[in-house]
Amino acid sequence: MVELGSLVQFSPNQVVCLEQGELLLFGEVVQMVPERLRCWVRPLAMAQVVPESLKLLLLYDLRESSHLVLPAQVFREALDTEVIPIMGALFHPEKEVVVDNSDAARISLHQFIRRVSVERWELFQTV
Repeated sequence: MVELGSLVQFSPNQVVCLEQGELLLFGEVVQMVPERLRCWVRPLAMAQVVPESLKLLLLYDLRESSHLVLPAQVFREALDTEVIPIMGALFHPEKEVVVDNSDAARISLHQFIRRVSVERWELFQTV
């Protein structure tokens, strides 16, 4: 990640994370849109975790959901220690983790994005 002034710059295919409360949204960067200070992201998964332990409670499979174009500043680089267990759970679900890839998962994503846009409204006002 490179920061150019107020623009956070991610690389294509890099996995990023948007954290809001107990939910973590992981996505793969498709492209940066620097003139709008935005990041085009392909959602991978949204996880509900136990704070401090990163123990997964619920995992939404978002690989078939719509792409997002959001302010780059809402994202951070995803850590390997976060991404590897989540991707593993998507491909090999464990009994203790509920993996949801239904329409409810996509509805939860839209509610999550709405909550982020309300709580961080100032980032959504730029350009």
